[in-house]
Amino acid sequence: MKLKDFLYYFLFAVGIVLILYLIISSKILENLDIFREVNYALLTLAFILTNLNVIVKIYRWQYISQLYECEIPFTESTKIVVGSFFVSGATPAKVGEIVKAYLMKKRHNLSLINGVSGILYERVFEIAILFLVSMGIFSLGLQEKNLIILQLTLALLVIFLIAYFFADQVAGLARNLINKTKIATIDSANLQFRKLAPKHALIIFLISAAAWILEFLRLWVVVKAFGFDLSLFQVSVFFSLAVLIGFLSQIPIGIGVFEGSLAFFLKEAGIPSYYAFGIALVDRVISMYYVMIIGLIYYKWALRSIMDESP
Repeated sequence: MKLKDFLYYFLFAVGIVLILYLIISSKILENLDIFREVNYALLTLAFILTNLNVIVKIYRWQYISQLYECEIPFTESTKIVVGSFFVSGATPAKVGEIVKAYLMKKRHNLSLINGVSGILYERVFEIAILFLVSMGIFSLGLQEKNLIILQLTLALLVIFLIAYFFADQVAGLARNLINKTKIATIDSANLQFRKLAPKHALIIFLISAAAWILEFLRLWVVVKAFGFDLSLFQVSVFFSLAVLIGFLSQIPIGIGVFEGSLAFFLKEAGIPSYYAFGIALVDRVISMYYVMIIGLIYYKWALRSIMDESP
């Protein structure tokens, strides 16, 4: 077994152990009655918000593709985006999302480097938005551990920004990464990141912000469904920090780390531990785990598409 494969399975196993530990330590198994008291009408609304979030992300990719002179219908963008959910979520730091760029190349002749450039815009703006929202922890009372998280995130954001401003210099590194994944083999010819006009980048930023707002609203609704009243601002900050912690952990989909981090912040806000973990788990099930299942269903389609040149 290769070292990278060993590390992947090891990190995934760590995540599973963490989630099992949280289930036991939170005493949620002794308090299953909390799920009978949930407002399921609000949970339905939260689930709808998850699907709206997916729709926004599909539209974002359609818009990005258009900017790179590759116009695709919404239905095709849906296949590309949803088809990448499983691979993206199952890999550390979502590096598997590169399959989205390759699908675009095979089905729509979009150059692989342009596809990677579009993904870079998505990732940079998503992390930047999370970082900005996470700064709200200062107004909620900053603890040293949270400061460390923000510092690590800032360092990561700086790395992404360097990759953007010096994109041409790191293009060779991207080519090597793509070749090593064995998704595709490309040479150095015409390997140059294509930067978008500021007004177009701003629109992508705003679409990404809309997607995160829907995520914040969903968690806020889930908290209310369990009978607790936290401000949308608090929930947004807690969610952002939990996502960043999960991202920095490099554990696939942040399993165990995200749930534990979010439960910790909710507990610090005065919610009992078993309720806090229940909220984190339910929110995760109707969001990340749900889209992962959809992505898995589409995964077969994605693999077939790699072998099929036509959409």
